[in-house]
Amino acid sequence: MKYNIFTVLNEGYEKFGILFVSSIIDRLDLDLIGSIFLYDTGLSEKTKQKLEGFDKVVIVNSGIVTEATDVLHSETWEKNVYSKAKFLKHCVQNQENFLPTVMVDADCIFVKEFFHLIDTESDITACKRSQRGRGEDHQATSTHIGSFFSVNRLNDSTFKFLDTWIAKIDEVSDIGHMGTYTPKESPALSVAYEELGKETKVSDLPEPVVANIEYLTPDEACILHLKSDFRFKTVESRVNQSRSSFYAKRYFL
Repeated sequence: MKYNIFTVLNEGYEKFGILFVSSIIDRLDLDLIGSIFLYDTGLSEKTKQKLEGFDKVVIVNSGIVTEATDVLHSETWEKNVYSKAKFLKHCVQNQENFLPTVMVDADCIFVKEFFHLIDTESDITACKRSQRGRGEDHQATSTHIGSFFSVNRLNDSTFKFLDTWIAKIDEVSDIGHMGTYTPKESPALSVAYEELGKETKVSDLPEPVVANIEYLTPDEACILHLKSDFRFKTVESRVNQSRSSFYAKRYFL
């Protein structure tokens, strides 16, 4: 069975976009991939031309343009993150011939094939949060994270889940236990999962496998998530950290 890959990208994440697409071409089985959908939220013409040079890439005009910045939790960052579920719905609705479509954050690197792990008999596959790679005092409590999410089948249950996730993002308070910023995407996903998990056929994959954030990468990791933290706050530092430096050197010629 073939599948599609989906992400949202703007110019501030240009280097992530190159790593993202290059690692797909380098590490995954291209015979299994239909399209790599990149929803453009402010890419330069130069970057679009560069990305369109890769096999399978389809750049989609999202209808919004965000400034080229990598400032975490900025208005630009929020527009990109909180639009992902809406754009994913648009993507699966507008495929002429639907294929299971896997949403992966743009700041990720694919290190080996993962699609065989997805239960395509389920309506959706979500990423189960793990404490691995996080400190004991980490305050996030959501059961699932939005870094990886797969729409496996198109039906009323799938769309109800996506619509609920999208609605819950707007309902999450801007002020919470983390002070200046409270995450919305993953908590909203977790609420949708809790509310609809029984009427929607849902499967899980563990975060260490499909969105790994551990400093030392385990053998089971298929996708690395170059998530920002106190050590790596800029795109440059995140791209060139030790666990991703091999790929940065390989793909940035």
